[in-house]
Amino acid sequence: MSFVLRKLVDSIDFAFDIMWAAALPSLFVLLYTFLICYVMVLGAVWELGVFVWLIPVAFLGPVVYVWSRILEQRYRAYLAMMMSTQPVKWNTDAAIERWLSLTKAKSREKKK
Repeated sequence: MSFVLRKLVDSIDFAFDIMWAAALPSLFVLLYTFLICYVMVLGAVWELGVFVWLIPVAFLGPVVYVWSRILEQRYRAYLAMMMSTQPVKWNTDAAIERWLSLTKAKSREKKK
């Protein structure tokens, strides 16, 4: 019975880990948006006038910069791959053998 209970607890823990990892980006976006709005309201209270609209630029500037750098690196890597003179060689036999060895090792672990 403890084996079944342990497996159940492990599967529930795994599900919560997946949900937490999936929720982090949305929590960041949600909370960061509220923080920007809160600081804009404070800027309006302090009577910053038109300069209140510089607050989102200041908050989102680093995020947009990092995002654009990542996209630029991905684009350059994609172009380098597409423009390379040598075609990519796929070693399907080695990949299949590696997959078979991994599945055999897992089946041996399950039997123990």
